[in-house]
Amino acid sequence: MKIFTLASLIILQFFLSNAFASKLYNGSVQNFYFSTGYAANLSELSDGVANDIAAPISIQIGEIGHVGINGEQTGSIKINVTGGEAPYQFKIGNGNYQSSNKINNLAAGFYLVSVMDAKGNISRLPVIIYQPFQQTAENVSAN
Repeated sequence: MKIFTLASLIILQFFLSNAFASKLYNGSVQNFYFSTGYAANLSELSDGVANDIAAPISIQIGEIGHVGINGEQTGSIKINVTGGEAPYQFKIGNGNYQSSNKINNLAAGFYLVSVMDAKGNISRLPVIIYQPFQQTAENVSAN
């Protein structure tokens, strides 16, 4: 049985909190985030000792659907989660939490995905959805 004082948990959170990485996949960048912070139920602290420590929430992007035509809102993100305690809730930016791990109808841009577990612990992940360049036509007259 592991026993941590509250100060040890705070120090552990500071050193192991958020690792961010990007990986190149088929010519496009996929961003992923791994949170190794602690999740302690502070209501169960007894004499400065945390007895209930859950596995950290780990988020990975399962699938990114990039926008097919410039200016459309056809992007999507599928989020895979391990750790924490199910059920999970998902949201983009300042939006509302939803139960589905797939978020649709997104325009190209930078998004911050948040995942909250049943105990209220939250992990976040930055994601970029791309779109093709806008194509323009130029009138050419033949004289």
